[in-house]
Amino acid sequence: PPTFMLDYNSNSCGSNNSSTMNQVSFQNITPVCVSISDPCNAPGVVGIEEYIYQTTITLPNNCPDWILSVCICCRNNAISTINGPGGQDLCVEAQLNNTNNYNNSSPVFTEYPTPYICVNQQFCYNNGAVDIDGDSLVYSLVTPMSSAFGGTVNYLGGYSASNPVTGTTTFDPSTGDLCILATAIDVTVLAMKVSEYRNGVLIGSVIRDIQVIILNNCSTV
Repeated sequence: PPTFMLDYNSNSCGSNNSSTMNQVSFQNITPVCVSISDPCNAPGVVGIEEYIYQTTITLPNNCPDWILSVCICCRNNAISTINGPGGQDLCVEAQLNNTNNYNNSSPVFTEYPTPYICVNQQFCYNNGAVDIDGDSLVYSLVTPMSSAFGGTVNYLGGYSASNPVTGTTTFDPSTGDLCILATAIDVTVLAMKVSEYRNGVLIGSVIRDIQVIILNNCSTV
């Protein structure tokens, strides 16, 4: 869509606000077949596009628990690891502590989210989070969100935030390295939260939501 609504709330300050974000750019970021100009209509290709939205807000108070949240309807019906994916929104959020005059920039992801994993081939991935302020980063796998301010998807039996595939998942909270050995075809979702600490104080976090396609034969991509 041309716009998204950004909600930004603080429970401790009793503040509820929103702002309209406008689309400022988009590009094809399909990791294979990048020469295809219209990947969404190319047979056999799962096309990926990046859309960037932007707004400028002024927070009305200094609060330790600002939550900035954005949602879009709806998730892909092809997802096979959560309950009723087509009826679940896709939401991401960031947290911000702007007390004590913290001058803070959120971590930035330097790697695109990977869409493809192959059955019986271990795949390791890192989002490449970088914090220009030099804050300490701690990573965690969290349940993907389905509504603003706390609502989450429901994984089907056998799947979870820490193991969203049929197979095994290992994760390093200090580096954000995620390794998956899938043993079955799936379309799944996972979410990674990056929390930033300054002098031992949590001053912010961001969440990245990723849909992963597990293929039986990677020779076709």
